[in-house]
Amino acid sequence: SISITNLSACKELLPAAEAMADAAMPLPAWIRGLLEAYGTWRFAELLAELRGAIDPSAYAGLLDLVDRARLLGITLDLSAAATVLGRTVVDRLDAIVDSLDAEAWQGLLDLVHIAARLGISVPERALQDRMLVLLRTRLDAWIADCRDAQGPTYRAVSAILAVANRLNLRTEEARARLAPLEEPVASDPTYWP
Repeated sequence: SISITNLSACKELLPAAEAMADAAMPLPAWIRGLLEAYGTWRFAELLAELRGAIDPSAYAGLLDLVDRARLLGITLDLSAAATVLGRTVVDRLDAIVDSLDAEAWQGLLDLVHIAARLGISVPERALQDRMLVLLRTRLDAWIADCRDAQGPTYRAVSAILAVANRLNLRTEEARARLAPLEEPVASDPTYWP
């Protein structure tokens, strides 16, 4: 547990630690230990404040904290945070699994990317299992409903496939089925800037 005294000391040590890191000087073990404890505590606090937020921009403070820790050469213990963020990602997938909302799927993909940038592994197996069910039961009908590469169904299916691909699931067959819709857009010079 971080006490008020330690919290104050950490805030006062940060500028000195940053100057040492800028000068490529190793941090003394006691400063490293204090800053690692503080950073781990602060990360958990910021994540708790998010309360399962699904907006990727809400994670800017966490990304900044992790970037600062990397610059200082300190390692944060994110094991507890990994559980929380992993649950958020799984819950988000569960909430949109029957949806053709391209923005919701892109938001899920953004959360998975943010977790990777934070150095947190998402529960890939749980996500893969859920995605496999969707790919096997719903995707064929959704692809059949795609009329053009600019329509909302196509955008949603494309985002779903991007999530599946990011989770290391095979999407080549589905992408091949979408190719005829993409060819007219790809060859239209007025479409591309």
